[in-house]
Amino acid sequence: MDFSIIIDPGFDSLLLENFLDLIYHAIERDQAGKVIELLNAFIKRRPEWTSDDFRKSGSTPLICACQHGNLAVAQFLIESLGLPVDQCGTVRFEHEVIEDAPPIWVASAAGHIAVVKYLLQHGADVNAVTSTNSTSLRAACFDGHIDIVEFLIHNGADIEIANQHNHTCLMIACYKKHFEIVKVLVKSGSQVNRRSRKGNTALHDCAEGGCVEIMKFLLDNGATFQKDEYGVSPLMAAAISAHTSVVRFIMDTYICPITDETNVAQEVDRGSRVSPNEQIDVLEMLGCSMIDKKQDLTEGLKWWKRASEMRVLYHSVGLVEAFKKVASPVPEMSNIIEYQTVDDVEVMQAEFTPDYIRMQSLLVRQRLLGFKHPDTTYYIRYRGAVLADAGDYNRCLKLWRYVLRNLVENLDALCCNILLCAIQSYVELFGFLFHTQNNETFRHIHPGVETNLVEIEDVLSVLKACIALYKFHKAAAIKNPADHFISFQNKTDLTCMKLICKLIVFFSLVREDELKPKKKSTDEEQSIICKKMEDYSEEIEFLLAEVVASNIQDTEGNTLLHVIMSSECCGVERHRITEYPHLPAINILLRVYKTILCDVDLTNNKRFTALELFFKNLTKNAEIEKVGNVLKLFESYGSHIDFNADYRPDFCPLFVYNERASKHNMAMFTKRLEAIQNETRAQNNGTGADNSENQSSMSSNPENFPMFPLKVQSLQCLSAIAVLENECDFSSLCEHLKKFVKKH
Repeated sequence: MDFSIIIDPGFDSLLLENFLDLIYHAIERDQAGKVIELLNAFIKRRPEWTSDDFRKSGSTPLICACQHGNLAVAQFLIESLGLPVDQCGTVRFEHEVIEDAPPIWVASAAGHIAVVKYLLQHGADVNAVTSTNSTSLRAACFDGHIDIVEFLIHNGADIEIANQHNHTCLMIACYKKHFEIVKVLVKSGSQVNRRSRKGNTALHDCAEGGCVEIMKFLLDNGATFQKDEYGVSPLMAAAISAHTSVVRFIMDTYICPITDETNVAQEVDRGSRVSPNEQIDVLEMLGCSMIDKKQDLTEGLKWWKRASEMRVLYHSVGLVEAFKKVASPVPEMSNIIEYQTVDDVEVMQAEFTPDYIRMQSLLVRQRLLGFKHPDTTYYIRYRGAVLADAGDYNRCLKLWRYVLRNLVENLDALCCNILLCAIQSYVELFGFLFHTQNNETFRHIHPGVETNLVEIEDVLSVLKACIALYKFHKAAAIKNPADHFISFQNKTDLTCMKLICKLIVFFSLVREDELKPKKKSTDEEQSIICKKMEDYSEEIEFLLAEVVASNIQDTEGNTLLHVIMSSECCGVERHRITEYPHLPAINILLRVYKTILCDVDLTNNKRFTALELFFKNLTKNAEIEKVGNVLKLFESYGSHIDFNADYRPDFCPLFVYNERASKHNMAMFTKRLEAIQNETRAQNNGTGADNSENQSSMSSNPENFPMFPLKVQSLQCLSAIAVLENECDFSSLCEHLKKFVKKH
């Protein structure tokens, strides 16, 4: 096989990609001979090759060989080519992408013990970790490869190295119900009561996994019941996960028929008994899980009835209150009051109204877990999504607004990720509603629905929540830089910035629609609406001013102005919401940046302004009129369209626009000339007065052939350039003029 064309040093990069595809496909198909032939041909043709030449989408041939158990290829790569045994790369397992994975981690996760042994024999680090601090031992524990687990431990693997969430190998083995691996880890000295970053122990993971045998084993080996940072015990964790077998085991083992209040309190304090109140709470939570997780309303009501009967029993001996303390009714939750008695449950069983029962479940879960627990908000948002699918968008938005308000009020490290998920769900719903309300089919099916399915108050409430989350993140970064590194790694700050920009677009769309004259509205009513929209505009600019003043940026130094110039802000997932670029939204940010920082030409780490970034990403088929409107808008706020003209002329707005405008004008001139020639030809051939008249009209009407003027540098800019070129002393100028000159 002749690969000389493909692997020539000066060949096209696409051909190299095809060549690498051949190598990786051959590895996946266990064609070691073909792989070796390809690699030998490559290195013979390229004596100056490096290991990075073989990288493809972050992966390496060794990573690929380890994933597919191709030992012969691994041996050739390490022994013949001398590739590093610990060179990390990207690997994909089903839908999971693992970054910076060492080859031994990949082989352990895939279950290829022969490859694992070979790598260790050739110097691989048994405790090497991925970007999330996961070890090879943890990878083997996750997928249940007990032979690899035993081998790694025997060869010095540290069983206590936890991942970035401080989640240990024992915890993941318990969650995945790998009993034999749990035995090996405990026998090797694993700490059974170690806590993760969120306070859960191996018993919690065992309860969530639903394995009674593992739980018995852990308890026999010193495990104790503890609550995590959400206040959830292993017993409650089992109820949340709807594992009735685990719940029954703990309740049967740790509840005894003690009726004396003092003795019960002593036993609970020792940790050898479950308190009466917790017993009732667990049964109620089990009912919620049956309703929400298992979709079994009848079974859920049975558990609620049992909990209510238990309350009556314990109250009769003075161990619990007669009634539970429930929250006051709120409009967003349909003003429903949580049930209290056995009779209340029996009424629900008799009437059996699914919507009412599910709302009751949301109230019970909220009381037992609080808003900081992810399940509380998840099921409220899920209920809202179900209502939205049924066309009841109003109730959906109310429920989600309730979630946002409570999360912002209780914002801390535990629920910041929950709030981010809630905001993302809201933005996705907005995108769907904007797309839906312009759909003719939807209008035909729901003729009574208002034009605007999205209300401006909802957009503002989500924007406030997003800004609150960003500010919380920024404060946490200042307090603990190490945690902030993780947050940047997870791109939380960039996500917040994208969401803020999308919400600005949504706001401007709703405002535009509200300001359109309505058929039946009077002048006075229209005036009130205009005043109201002005107030909203002032409010959103005030909110944005606060974050702009705090120097909001992502890791690449991009500002909100940079982000909003992306086409991504004009759509949500597959739905295109409005035309790109959306000038009204850009105008809002330009006004804020001009007011707060007196500058709309802020640069990112690569020295690109927002306007330059727009021209850099400009597509070939972008309409010159839209491009001109963007340039005109930025100019109106004092942007310098000749920015970086000498340093980066290919992306200079002035040069790029003029080049596009010249091509457009030439095309229009050619088109006009052809029209005149056709008109003259028709007249000479006597083809008819009507056609000649039409051609004459078209050729003489400038509106049919719009020409765009070329842009020029302003006198101020030319003066500033002259000052710099002639090395004039401008130290006596005022500060804003100094900055102006330095920009050039």
